[in-house]
Amino acid sequence: MATSNYTDPNLIVEVLERRCEEGFRVIQEVMNCFKKLSEAEFEYARALLKAKESLILIPDSLDKELKPVKLCWISIYKDLDNKISKHIEFGNALATDLVQSLQNYIKVTELDLKKIHADAYKNIRVYKDAMLVFKKKKDFYLQKCKEAEPVQNSLTQVRSNKNPKQREIKQLEDKLEKVKEAIGNAETEYRNELKKANSRQAHFFSLALQRILNDFQNIDNQKYEVCKQVLDKYQDLYSKFSLVCSITCKDINTIFGGFSPNNDVISYLTNTIGFEKPSEIQFENYSNNLSPSGSLNSLNNNNNNNNNNNNNTGLNRIATAVLTPGGIKQLQQDYIYLRNLQALINDPISLDYFMKYLKEKELSDENLLFYTIVNQFKCSKLEERNAIALNIYNQYVKLGAPLQVNLDSEHVDEIEIAINSNSINENIFDNSVNFIISILENHSYPRFLTSGYCQELIKKKGN
Repeated sequence: MATSNYTDPNLIVEVLERRCEEGFRVIQEVMNCFKKLSEAEFEYARALLKAKESLILIPDSLDKELKPVKLCWISIYKDLDNKISKHIEFGNALATDLVQSLQNYIKVTELDLKKIHADAYKNIRVYKDAMLVFKKKKDFYLQKCKEAEPVQNSLTQVRSNKNPKQREIKQLEDKLEKVKEAIGNAETEYRNELKKANSRQAHFFSLALQRILNDFQNIDNQKYEVCKQVLDKYQDLYSKFSLVCSITCKDINTIFGGFSPNNDVISYLTNTIGFEKPSEIQFENYSNNLSPSGSLNSLNNNNNNNNNNNNNTGLNRIATAVLTPGGIKQLQQDYIYLRNLQALINDPISLDYFMKYLKEKELSDENLLFYTIVNQFKCSKLEERNAIALNIYNQYVKLGAPLQVNLDSEHVDEIEIAINSNSINENIFDNSVNFIISILENHSYPRFLTSGYCQELIKKKGN
């Protein structure tokens, strides 16, 4: 699929779900600590109660002469009673308030996790289905190119014979023509699916996956907040009762230490499995290093070379020259309307040929249409801008738009924020147009100069 290595979306979700499950396990450990501590408090209270009951009769047996001792004994008795109450209260608080808080968190979060799981895999399925359709179209195109080779080779071999049979040549030429037509149709479908695949990929990794990561980040943040609140409650209880407990506040704090708000999901993914978004998918020509315009043009060239004398005059010299950087530079110097992208667009005839090239060969005429309509928008009346801007957004910018241009999420978000906040001005599309112009200038325009469309333009202007 002509992309760099990147982390599979399924693996990302699986790793983050395991992280949540690990968090549940640690919280369960904390709950078990609180339960054991609560049981220890109740056991200590029962031991104190037993000691208190053994002292009930002693003060009554003391005579009047030992009244001070009796009063001291009664004080100890009351103190024991108070300590028993505190230990029972502390044990109840641990067993109900703290443990219940953590149980409620796990219960709610498990439900949230199920919903995130369902939504995540739904988005992943849509994304992968689009990639699968694209791959089928690409494989079909490459297969058609492969099928053309033996036909082309047979035609070349027959023509090279000393006495070639014209009937056989005609049959092979007709067959080759059908093959070329099939390749052309397959390439068109391939390029259409390529455009859709890049759009779906950009949407998934810029929007859908970001929502998934945000959902997991929210679970992490909630986990940290709940655990912090529980720890604060425990510290307050511990301070309030000032009791000697079997598990200290420091021990509980150590367990909670793994929950850091700074350990966000992106850092976690980067440190555990690596996290890399795929690059834009590129058009892949047939494997025998054919020209950028594809196998169909290569077949055309081979066919034409066998039918024509190799005259190197007029447009043939231009065709040869523009295949090199020096040739392109010479063209730009010789023809003012080819000097740069802006000159090409400013000339009406050149603009028509460039638009035709984008539409028929690169299937990206929406880029030039977007540039044109934004220029019209900037010249529109103030009272018309909101309606025109909304129309441009619906036609060219939003996901699934009829003429959607290949903008990144940053530019789309910028436009959507301006529209949703009703803060539309003449500069709303500036950054997006500059982005599209850079694509035209660095990619489409140089390829146009090497195309047959440019040769036709020069011939047209010459006449």
